Amino acid sequence: MCGPWGLEGCDPDLKMPLAQPIEFVVTGTPISVQASSKSKTRWKAIVAAAASSVLSAAHTLTTELICATIVYFYRQGGTDVDNILKPILDAMNGIVYVDDDQVVDIRAAKRDLAGNYSIQDVSPVLLDVLTTPGAGPADFVFVRVEETSGKDLP
Repeated sequence: MCGPWGLEGCDPDLKMPLAQPIEFVVTGTPISVQASSKSKTRWKAIVAAAASSVLSAAHTLTTELICATIVYFYRQGGTDVDNILKPILDAMNGIVYVDDDQVVDIRAAKRDLAGNYSIQDVSPVLLDVLTTPGAGPADFVFVRVEETSGKDLP
Protein backbone atom coordinates (compact mmCIF):
# COMPACT_ATOMS: atom_id res chain seq x y z
CA MET A 1 0.00 0.00 0.00
CA CYS A 2 1.60 3.22 -1.09
CA GLY A 3 -0.81 5.80 0.24
CA PRO A 4 -3.32 6.36 3.00
CA TRP A 5 -6.05 4.99 0.72
CA GLY A 6 -4.33 1.82 -0.32
CA LEU A 7 -3.00 2.22 -3.86
CA GLU A 8 -1.07 -1.02 -3.85
CA GLY A 9 2.09 -1.16 -5.92
CA CYS A 10 2.22 2.55 -6.80
CA ASP A 11 4.82 5.20 -6.13
CA PRO A 12 4.10 6.73 -2.69
CA ASP A 13 4.79 10.20 -4.08
CA LEU A 14 2.41 9.72 -6.99
CA LYS A 15 -0.23 12.44 -7.16
CA MET A 16 -3.32 11.87 -9.25
CA PRO A 17 -5.34 15.09 -9.28
CA LEU A 18 -8.76 15.65 -10.77
CA ALA A 19 -8.43 17.37 -14.13
CA GLN A 20 -11.45 19.53 -13.26
CA PRO A 21 -14.43 19.41 -10.92
CA ILE A 22 -16.86 16.60 -11.68
CA GLU A 23 -20.58 17.45 -11.71
CA PHE A 24 -23.56 15.22 -12.32
CA VAL A 25 -27.23 14.76 -11.51
CA VAL A 26 -28.79 11.61 -10.12
CA THR A 27 -32.49 11.25 -10.86
CA GLY A 28 -34.67 9.87 -8.08
CA THR A 29 -35.17 10.08 -4.35
CA PRO A 30 -31.92 9.37 -2.53
CA ILE A 31 -31.70 6.42 -0.17
CA SER A 32 -30.97 6.94 3.50
CA VAL A 33 -28.01 5.34 5.21
CA GLN A 34 -30.66 3.60 7.33
CA ALA A 35 -32.34 1.91 4.33
CA SER A 36 -32.13 -1.81 3.64
CA SER A 37 -28.91 -3.18 2.22
CA LYS A 38 -30.70 -4.07 -1.03
CA SER A 39 -32.05 -0.51 -1.45
CA LYS A 40 -28.65 1.02 -0.71
CA THR A 41 -26.93 -1.30 -3.19
CA ARG A 42 -29.41 -0.35 -5.91
CA TRP A 43 -29.07 3.41 -5.16
CA LYS A 44 -25.27 3.23 -5.10
CA ALA A 45 -25.31 1.58 -8.54
CA ILE A 46 -27.47 4.44 -9.87
CA VAL A 47 -25.11 7.04 -8.39
CA ALA A 48 -22.04 5.17 -9.69
CA ALA A 49 -23.54 5.03 -13.20
CA ALA A 50 -24.31 8.77 -13.13
CA ALA A 51 -20.76 9.58 -11.98
CA SER A 52 -19.21 7.26 -14.57
CA SER A 53 -21.28 8.79 -17.36
CA VAL A 54 -19.56 12.18 -17.01
CA LEU A 55 -15.98 10.91 -16.70
CA SER A 56 -13.65 10.90 -19.65
CA ALA A 57 -12.00 7.70 -20.81
CA ALA A 58 -8.71 9.14 -19.54
CA HIS A 59 -10.02 9.64 -15.98
CA THR A 60 -7.88 8.13 -13.25
CA LEU A 61 -8.89 7.84 -9.64
CA THR A 62 -7.78 10.89 -7.75
CA THR A 63 -5.61 10.51 -4.68
CA GLU A 64 -6.10 14.12 -3.60
CA LEU A 65 -8.28 15.47 -0.79
CA ILE A 66 -11.87 16.07 -1.89
CA CYS A 67 -14.68 18.54 -1.29
CA ALA A 68 -18.10 17.10 -2.13
CA THR A 69 -21.14 19.27 -2.72
CA ILE A 70 -24.44 17.38 -2.57
CA VAL A 71 -27.78 19.14 -3.03
CA TYR A 72 -31.01 17.17 -2.81
CA PHE A 73 -33.95 18.74 -4.68
CA TYR A 74 -37.36 17.31 -3.82
CA ARG A 75 -41.04 17.93 -4.60
CA GLN A 76 -42.75 16.60 -1.46
CA GLY A 77 -41.38 15.71 1.93
CA GLY A 78 -37.83 14.58 1.43
CA THR A 79 -35.30 12.49 3.27
CA ASP A 80 -33.05 14.02 5.93
CA VAL A 81 -30.03 15.45 4.15
CA ASP A 82 -27.53 14.07 6.66
CA ASN A 83 -28.79 10.53 6.06
CA ILE A 84 -28.25 10.59 2.29
CA LEU A 85 -24.59 11.60 2.27
CA LYS A 86 -22.86 8.30 3.09
CA PRO A 87 -24.48 6.16 0.36
CA ILE A 88 -23.68 8.82 -2.26
CA LEU A 89 -20.07 9.19 -1.12
CA ASP A 90 -19.63 5.40 -0.93
CA ALA A 91 -20.96 5.04 -4.48
CA MET A 92 -18.07 7.11 -5.86
CA ASN A 93 -15.40 4.88 -4.27
CA GLY A 94 -13.27 3.39 -7.01
CA ILE A 95 -14.90 5.59 -9.65
CA VAL A 96 -14.03 9.20 -8.83
CA TYR A 97 -11.65 8.74 -5.92
CA VAL A 98 -9.91 5.83 -4.28
CA ASP A 99 -11.91 5.95 -1.04
CA ASP A 100 -14.41 8.30 0.54
CA ASP A 101 -12.06 8.97 3.44
CA GLN A 102 -10.41 11.41 1.02
CA VAL A 103 -13.55 13.57 1.40
CA VAL A 104 -12.54 16.13 4.01
CA ASP A 105 -15.03 18.89 3.15
CA ILE A 106 -18.75 18.43 2.54
CA ARG A 107 -21.32 21.00 1.50
CA ALA A 108 -24.83 19.60 1.73
CA ALA A 109 -28.29 21.06 1.23
CA LYS A 110 -31.90 20.02 0.75
CA ARG A 111 -34.17 22.26 -1.34
CA ASP A 112 -37.87 22.11 -2.17
CA LEU A 113 -38.36 22.43 -5.93
CA ALA A 114 -41.45 24.56 -5.28
CA GLY A 115 -39.36 27.17 -3.43
CA ASN A 116 -38.03 30.47 -4.71
CA TYR A 117 -34.26 30.78 -4.56
CA SER A 118 -31.56 33.22 -5.49
CA ILE A 119 -28.91 31.42 -7.49
CA GLN A 120 -25.49 32.86 -8.28
CA ASP A 121 -22.66 31.24 -10.20
CA VAL A 122 -24.83 28.21 -10.87
CA SER A 123 -23.38 25.13 -12.48
CA PRO A 124 -24.48 24.64 -16.10
CA VAL A 125 -25.31 21.03 -15.19
CA LEU A 126 -27.68 22.13 -12.43
CA LEU A 127 -29.09 25.03 -14.46
CA ASP A 128 -29.99 22.65 -17.29
CA VAL A 129 -32.08 20.46 -14.96
CA LEU A 130 -33.74 23.41 -13.23
CA THR A 131 -34.68 25.29 -16.40
CA THR A 132 -35.77 22.56 -18.80
CA PRO A 133 -39.59 22.92 -18.91
CA GLY A 134 -41.40 19.74 -18.01
CA ALA A 135 -38.19 17.72 -18.17
CA GLY A 136 -37.19 18.05 -14.55
CA PRO A 137 -37.40 14.87 -12.50
CA ALA A 138 -39.61 14.68 -9.43
CA ASP A 139 -36.62 14.41 -7.11
CA PHE A 140 -32.93 14.58 -7.95
CA VAL A 141 -29.51 15.04 -6.43
CA PHE A 142 -26.83 17.37 -7.78
CA VAL A 143 -23.27 16.25 -6.99
CA ARG A 144 -20.04 18.20 -7.45
CA VAL A 145 -16.65 16.72 -6.56
CA GLU A 146 -13.52 18.86 -6.55
CA GLU A 147 -10.11 18.95 -4.97
CA THR A 148 -9.54 20.89 -1.74
CA SER A 149 -6.53 21.74 0.33
CA GLY A 150 -8.27 20.48 3.44
CA LYS A 151 -6.73 23.40 5.32
CA ASP A 152 -9.60 25.89 5.36
CA LEU A 153 -12.00 25.93 8.25
CA PRO A 154 -15.66 26.64 7.55
